[in-house]
Amino acid sequence: MVPEGAAALSACTDEYPDGDSIGVTVTWQPTPLMNGIDAVQLTGIFDLIRAGAGDGEFFAPRRHSTSWIGKPITEVTGKTPKQYAAIITQWIENGGLTVENYHNTKSRKKAKRAILNEAKAAATTGQGWHAPSADER
Repeated sequence: MVPEGAAALSACTDEYPDGDSIGVTVTWQPTPLMNGIDAVQLTGIFDLIRAGAGDGEFFAPRRHSTSWIGKPITEVTGKTPKQYAAIITQWIENGGLTVENYHNTKSRKKAKRAILNEAKAAATTGQGWHAPSADER
């Protein structure tokens, strides 16, 4: 049996009755962008993250928060909250989202917020990076 990404060599010997194989270059096929989320949807998701949860509040990285970052995004993608929780975890692990503390003016307590890494967002969607204007923050 020839492993994936290898080519069979028909040089059969007593020692190698099935011949041998050698690694070869094959065309790489990327998986769909972010597990089936296309660039247009992803740009919309990033816009939602930038806009925040409303009333000056930020989206929270925790799934059980009332302002969880995944809630409005599931509406854009049609994915389940469980599916999106895995994607958000991946984004946090790879630095696409950062989590930081801030003072929540509504609850008057310290809380965590998810912030979009603009450079990674631009690279993910294939768009040129730009610093967000005051209106975009």
